[in-house]
Formats: sequence, C-alpha cells, structure tokens
Amino acid sequence: MKKTIALSIVLFGLLSISCEQEEITINSDEKTGNSSFSEKLNSIYTTNFSGQATFYTPTGLGNCSEEYPTSKMYGAMNKPQYNNSNACGSYVEITRTGTTKKVIVKILDQCPECPQGNIDLSKEAFLKLGTESEGIIPITWKYIKQLGEAKISVRVKTGSSRYYFSLQILNHRYMVKKVELKNKNGVYVVANRQSYNYFLDSDGVFDGSGPDGPYDVRITDVNDNVVTAKIGLNVGVIKATNVQFPITN
Repeated sequence: MKKTIALSIVLFGLLSISCEQEEITINSDEKTGNSSFSEKLNSIYTTNFSGQATFYTPTGLGNCSEEYPTSKMYGAMNKPQYNNSNACGSYVEITRTGTTKKVIVKILDQCPECPQGNIDLSKEAFLKLGTESEGIIPITWKYIKQLGEAKISVRVKTGSSRYYFSLQILNHRYMVKKVELKNKNGVYVVANRQSYNYFLDSDGVFDGSGPDGPYDVRITDVNDNVVTAKIGLNVGVIKATNVQFPITN
C-alpha cells in the first residue's frame, strides 16, 4: 500500500501499541489456511483497542477484494489484526483519544506496515477525527456489528466451476469464523480462507463429478452462530441470500 504520509511510516516503528483490555489475538493455522480462533474470540466485540490512525489513498481494490462504499468511510487494518483477511467486511467505531470525535468505517484493506492497534483510514474518514496536517493521531476503537439489516451476500469467484470453487462472504453481521461446502457425499468440508478474502475449495470438494450447483454452504460467525444457504455458479456476481447471523452482543 502506498502511503500518502511518509512520516507516519517512520513513526509506526517507534510507537508501542497496547490493548485497553486483555489482548485478543487470532492465530493463523498454517496447515489449513484458516484461522484458529481462541475460545475468547467472541468477546472481541466487547473489547476496546488503542493505537494510531493515519490516512491513505488506495489505487484499485484493497486486499479484501471488495468495492469501496460511496460514503468513503473505510479503513485498512494493521497486518496482525487483519489476520489473513479475518477483519475484512467488519465495521469499527473509532474515537480520537481524549475527545468525543468518532467515525465508523468498514475494513476493506490491509496496512502491512502498521503495527497492531493502528488503522489506516480513507482521507474522508480521517478528517472526521483530525486534520490533514496532523497526519497521525491517537485513537481507541472497537468492532461493532454490521450496520443496517442487509442479508448475507456471496460472490463466486470468476473461473469457478465444479472443478474449482471459490467464494466470498459479504454483508456478514459479525466476523466469519468458518465456511464449509457440502461435497457430493453430503459431508461439509472446510473451505480455506485466503488472504484476499475468498474461501477456496482446495481439497477436492468439487472434483468435477458433481453437478454445476446449487451448492450447500454453511457459514459460522465468531459467536458460533451458523447459517446455511444454497449457492449457484453465478460467477463474479454478488447474490443476496435470505439469511443473516442473529444479533448476539
């Protein structure tokens, strides 16, 4: 990611970031490519974090492979908390430390050079909290549930077929913990999370011997709520389902 403020890159290395409450981390499972969620992860929506905010101007889609909203209220999560795209699509409420200034943004990108606790904001979001000349400001922030009442949507990646299948989960109320696909034997198999915010069948779930859809997909959030939907091979198109995770927090 190209930074618009070079000074902030230098300052990142000099600042230590701490969580206001017990630090919660999400560790990547190297064997499966999915995240190994701790038993305490469901409290991530009641945890306050602290760090710094900067701003940037994106070129093309961010790492989350989602379109930017017309509101331009979006941000890039630091690499540790981006955690292999787990943060993608989440909403965070950010407060400038020591003030009542707040902004809500959707996480649609990753900031590889940012230390834990930091969020790189769109310029429009940053200006809700500070001035362009400041460049970097102290913040506290927390995850909040998805805004609005939209149902979960999915997008099947271009090139998918019964031989290869990759899909993206959108408009989820809470972070997605796991996505499973039902194979031809009626068994749900985990689809591996990719860093670009898609879930990939890389274990032969769709080996070419099955139909061209629709396929049964099971989606689990960080609160262990589970919803299921049938997904067709409408590649590259965002399709709304009729399900959404229940409000838990």
